[in-house]
Amino acid sequence: MVLRKGKVEDKFWFYIAGTAIPMITEKPVKSLAKVFDSSLKDSTSIQSTCAELDGWLKSVDKSCVPGKFKAWVYQHGVLPRILRPLLVYAIPISTVETLERKVSNHLRRRLGLPKSLSSIALYGHNNKLQLPFKSLEEEFKVTRAREVVQYRDSSDPKVAKVAWWEWSQEAKLAAAVQHLEKDDTGDQVLKTIAEAIKTGLVWAKQFCPSKKTIAFVRAREQAAPVKRSPAGILTTARDWQLLVDLKLQLKFPSHIAVTTLRPDIVLVSESTKQAMLLELTVPREDRLEEAFERKLSKYTGLVSHSQQAGWRVKCLPVEVGCRGFADCSLARALSSLGIVGERKRRAIYNTTEAAERASRWLWLERGEPWSRGS
Repeated sequence: MVLRKGKVEDKFWFYIAGTAIPMITEKPVKSLAKVFDSSLKDSTSIQSTCAELDGWLKSVDKSCVPGKFKAWVYQHGVLPRILRPLLVYAIPISTVETLERKVSNHLRRRLGLPKSLSSIALYGHNNKLQLPFKSLEEEFKVTRAREVVQYRDSSDPKVAKVAWWEWSQEAKLAAAVQHLEKDDTGDQVLKTIAEAIKTGLVWAKQFCPSKKTIAFVRAREQAAPVKRSPAGILTTARDWQLLVDLKLQLKFPSHIAVTTLRPDIVLVSESTKQAMLLELTVPREDRLEEAFERKLSKYTGLVSHSQQAGWRVKCLPVEVGCRGFADCSLARALSSLGIVGERKRRAIYNTTEAAERASRWLWLERGEPWSRGS
């Protein structure tokens, strides 16, 4: 292979004992399970890897074994084989996520599971449904981390330095995205939702139950129509206390249940022994359903312990995309609280606007150079 100005040249030939050595433009070279072609890029190899996975899954589907054995073949045959090319080539995480979706569809179909079953239920190990399958994305991340750690601990200082630098750049990018999704965006969105609930509390007090009185009606007169209170949890008590986890390290009331979990919003009514938990997540738009399942499973134990103590507790996970898309869980939570109509539409609009404003942080920081840190 001859490089000239960053391009492969085929004008020069090398010979060994009169036999011409094939050029890389004619025949790609494979070394240590990695294929090198004239483009010097991994795009062709990545496409062939995705095609190989599709071929393997189709071959398994065409076999005559039962569905559970086809799933076993994937776990112990296909997964170990596909991990090797994923680590050799510079494959982006979005491609790995696409491959995992294909695998998940294959497993659901072979096991007779519904299409609506989320990935956290399919691969999770802390939920009630514990299937013996490993997530392709998780295995990719774990193996990649082991590889980087191995290079970092190398006795060759040059290898260790390069591995540390590449890892630091990936870590800084991941930290930037995490900062966007959890800190800035999360606080701004949480503050907006808390303001909507605070306004709803003030409005709901006029419909809260009060002392029962007897209305007397004179003869030949009609009784005045009774003003019906709107349905909603906020109208069931007058002593709601709103606790919001904004820079204050919110602690769940210990007289309800002892826990280290910190919900984003807690509504407590001592007179009616009610508590509402709102847990906000600001993920990417393609992970809204997974975030809902994860948060709901996370607070199942706390809700159960609180109910055993005589409290009526309900958890309402809320998801708002980091680019401003509000999941249906937000509208469902507001309706459960009794925030409906124009007030609900205004709250959803303000929440999406807050997410969009906070997301501009990453866009404004796009021109900042990535330093190696200290």
